[in-house]
Amino acid sequence: MKIIKAILSAAMVLALAGCAKVSPECELIVMPRLITVPTVSRTTPQDTFNGKWVECSPTTVPGFTAVGYFFGRSIRQTLDVPVGLICSAFRPSDDATTFPFLVPSNFFAVSSLRKAAEILTSVNKDTELAGQCTALADEVEAALRQYAVYPHPQFGPIYAYEVDGYGNHLLMDDANVPSLLAMAYLGDVPLEDPIYQNTRRMVWSPSNPYFFRGTAAEGIGGPHTGYDLIWPMSIMMRAFTSRDDAEIAWCIRTLLATDAGTGFIHESFHKDNPERFTRSWFAWQNTLFGELILRLIDDGKLELLNAIDID
Repeated sequence: MKIIKAILSAAMVLALAGCAKVSPECELIVMPRLITVPTVSRTTPQDTFNGKWVECSPTTVPGFTAVGYFFGRSIRQTLDVPVGLICSAFRPSDDATTFPFLVPSNFFAVSSLRKAAEILTSVNKDTELAGQCTALADEVEAALRQYAVYPHPQFGPIYAYEVDGYGNHLLMDDANVPSLLAMAYLGDVPLEDPIYQNTRRMVWSPSNPYFFRGTAAEGIGGPHTGYDLIWPMSIMMRAFTSRDDAEIAWCIRTLLATDAGTGFIHESFHKDNPERFTRSWFAWQNTLFGELILRLIDDGKLELLNAIDID
């Protein structure tokens, strides 16, 4: 992308003019553009905000956020090209990202942009906007190939969870979707993709710091609920992305055995004691479980489901 976006937090509002002498370099090379989200108080969610992109120039740059300016300039100078990935300040779990480029979300953006282009072409007949969606999808996809793959010494090439564009990678997965495990479920990568399969094995192992194995179950959690708490969503994603009947049966059996006798799928549960859970009602995961069962029936797995029994 030709724009590196800086999403401002309280620590990023210091203007460039207040901490450094501004050089006229922004006249010579492509530099970041800035959009500032106003800080306002509202009692109801807002659909939009008043803001506009400001191009970097000797006149406007003194008011730029210093952190955003120097981050964008450093990436540009170091790599000599825009990174091409979409910046994410937060993960699907609402936790802050460690590195600015969240890989599963960028993969999801690529597939979503391609679907949007198809709808725009066939339904809206807007080939111009469809072309823009396709061009952006191509740009992000090329950047993912360049920056998102990490040569893991145990599992081989895998997809990182987050990257910074400098060559640094965060190797983990979070249960919340979009996740690395869920990429084949979302249609972002083919199930047979060897890098995805390597990644799938890595995230379901102790190499993922948020993979937990206990006496009750094993699965992936995340920093949102803390250590040793497994999200059933990860077990569902394992089933969604499996073609192994034994693995699928294990997933369903584990989900049925870890509801703490409530009949509901919870947000998370302790790896050694399912009665220690978060959220007695969590619509997302209960709905996802229903989707999984219907998907398995459509895939001809009714006999497998009927054969599952728990003590």
